[in-house]
Amino acid sequence: MPAHAVDPVPRAYVRWRTPYPAALWARVDAWRSGRAELAVDLGAGTGLATRDLCARFAQVVAVDGDPAMVEEQPLPSSVEVRVQRAEEAHFVRESVDLVVFANALHWMDADAVLGNARGWLAPDGVVAAWRPLVPELQGRVQEVVQEELRTRWDRFRHPRLRGRDWTRRAVEAHEALEVVDEREITVEVDTDLDRLCGFLSTVSFVNAYARSTGDREGYLTAFWERLRAVGEGTSMRVAVTYELAIARGR
Repeated sequence: MPAHAVDPVPRAYVRWRTPYPAALWARVDAWRSGRAELAVDLGAGTGLATRDLCARFAQVVAVDGDPAMVEEQPLPSSVEVRVQRAEEAHFVRESVDLVVFANALHWMDADAVLGNARGWLAPDGVVAAWRPLVPELQGRVQEVVQEELRTRWDRFRHPRLRGRDWTRRAVEAHEALEVVDEREITVEVDTDLDRLCGFLSTVSFVNAYARSTGDREGYLTAFWERLRAVGEGTSMRVAVTYELAIARGR
């Protein structure tokens, strides 16, 4: 059992969620203009994307409606943190160079927040939205995870998290935005059972099912032991795919 696998979700995010890959940021950077004054991270959570934005922009604003996520790991002092729903955020018109939705747009009123983001964009500013798909594992560990997904977790999975392209379709459907780049980016990462179990403890539909049992910690502990039984000592090469959409204003 990983030492921290059943931490509260915000703490688990900090411990087990890894930074977004360089290949993803390379696509976002390729569409940015020369101006790097202000970036906005909507649905920032614990600040995975926010920290990378700090290396790219003079000013970064992180917006998230969950105080527990925002407060779990303090962001750099240069970041302005706003504890509010993305739908309630407001910025000066044509002042923002990049608006990011990092694994977050599917939780929002997409039409509203994308429309707001369009109004904030500076000339040549862009919106970038992405989310990771379910990782592709190996061998018996993959079989056990997929069985649990089919028989238990899936009915707790938000419909927007099914399929591979909801984010792209949401951005593409907005009349004020023009998609200039949409793709899947796959990266392979080395991991082990401890890190895999920790990651799964941060997944929304895994947690929703675990809470429905009345004993989140007990369920997760038992499931991790099932994984250990088939993969003890196993190092894994895991393929993680991100769907990405980048758009400019029309």
